[in-house]
Amino acid sequence: MGAAARAGAAERLASRGMPGLTEAQALRALDRLLAQDGAQILAMQWSLRQWLETYPSAARSPLWAELQDEERERGRPSAADAAGFRQALERESPPARLSLLEKHVAQQLGRVLRLDAARIERRAPFSGLGMDSLMSLELRNRLESSLGIKLSATLLFTYPDIASLAEHLLGRMALRGGPPEPPGGTAAGAPPGDDPPLAIDELLAAVDAELSLARRGTSR
Repeated sequence: MGAAARAGAAERLASRGMPGLTEAQALRALDRLLAQDGAQILAMQWSLRQWLETYPSAARSPLWAELQDEERERGRPSAADAAGFRQALERESPPARLSLLEKHVAQQLGRVLRLDAARIERRAPFSGLGMDSLMSLELRNRLESSLGIKLSATLLFTYPDIASLAEHLLGRMALRGGPPEPPGGTAAGAPPGDDPPLAIDELLAAVDAELSLARRGTSR
């Protein structure tokens, strides 16, 4: 196979979520593999999300669904992380809290979109970054876990960029010395309830909000 053909094959694999290893990565992998007893071992980089975007029919397989669940759980912040971040915010002066929270939102958004958080503009609309309904729910879930508060399924359509979302979240957290949380600990306009909404209801609400935004955009 010629050099051009090899380069083309590498690009196709990378677009499917399987980029090649750098020399340093390959050497580290070899070092670890030499310590293993397996007769056949594969070392590679692999993005489950990119793979399933390329082969969407595979997402219906129980195996791939299980792998997606495991990946989401590994990346989801724990209750201890939420408590630690809250304490870090409370140690900051009120003016510094918003900046710290914006950075946190950007980090979670970067993980969902597989983007460098430092390159995401604080006023960049989420819709312009490629955010879809499922991604918005994933980000919402990450923020719930990392901040320790319940959030609406349509949150990201009401507050469609990092700056406005972080400002809203800061008010919701009711930090010591910060603004109080709405009575009952629920978001303004959100009905109180003991049970969280079903995931399918949340997805439908997010899709409905996304379609409403799209209709408003096309009617201008």
